[in-house]
Amino acid sequence: SFETALKLGDGLAQVHDLDDDKAAPLLFSSKFSCPVCDYALPELEPRLFSFNSPYGACPDCSGLGFKRKIDTHLLVPDESLSLTGGVLDKYANTESIYFQMVAQAAKAHGIDLDKPFSELTEEQKHVIFYGSDKVVHYKFLSKSSEFEHNQKKSFEGVVNSLERRYVETTSKMIRDWIETMMNDIPCEKCHGKRLSDEALSVRVGGLNIHEVTSMSILQLIDFLQHLKLSSRDREIAHPILKEVITRLRFLTNVGLDYLTLGRAAGSLSGGESQRVKLATELAKKDTGKTMYILDEPTTGLHFADVQKLLDVLNRLVNLGNTDRKSTRLN
Repeated sequence: SFETALKLGDGLAQVHDLDDDKAAPLLFSSKFSCPVCDYALPELEPRLFSFNSPYGACPDCSGLGFKRKIDTHLLVPDESLSLTGGVLDKYANTESIYFQMVAQAAKAHGIDLDKPFSELTEEQKHVIFYGSDKVVHYKFLSKSSEFEHNQKKSFEGVVNSLERRYVETTSKMIRDWIETMMNDIPCEKCHGKRLSDEALSVRVGGLNIHEVTSMSILQLIDFLQHLKLSSRDREIAHPILKEVITRLRFLTNVGLDYLTLGRAAGSLSGGESQRVKLATELAKKDTGKTMYILDEPTTGLHFADVQKLLDVLNRLVNLGNTDRKSTRLN
């Protein structure tokens, strides 16, 4: 009966005590939901915390953390120019129909065409860039000046026009031209965190996964070692914490304790990339015999860390010796 009630109540069911009319009903939920605001989470599983999975990625930027959008600074590089003086030359020259639309819309909104763009108010600039709902009566003359075209519609805005044409066009030349005015803008929904609201709502020790991966390796080790958990939770988390801390220490052993786990792989230097690979090898638990060929393992390493790395490699070599004789790397 209770299971049926949960199905009919979309995961919520109340239990009433028939022997006590004054007792408040008990509310039960089969979802990961907050009893105060009723915000529900999906089932917690690894893919929820991966921005490479549609299940966990921010729905607005698809897990990229940014959007390719028009950058107004690239669109208008010189704000000392006026609209008639060519401030929008990258968008359209003053003789084109596109510019005629901008000019007529500006007049309809009381914007001075001969005033330097830098002296316009933020509201006026917003109208030029992003348009408005006000209906404007446009009159266009054809190039031969034989025909006049009349239209009544709201002004789309220069930025919106370019982004729409970028999506709709099939011409590579037009796309390449519009891309000269585009830049990677942080996602307005996730603010560069790349994950969905559901993933970022899960916290351990008061921090969500993005805040944890934004720590340096040294800070993260300290955080995990001093994580306050109940005795039951600590028993569950013990093997996980032990494994994570062990792997983090391999990174500190090769001099990468200043990195963060959220660091993009493409932003690492050559030496850092090599040491990450080395730490990965050190973390492997191979039962068979393994040969490591290390070509200049100290490349890109600060001089103060060279001896530390050599000590780690020597321990690795000695662990692999079957005859138990000590071997020293030069």
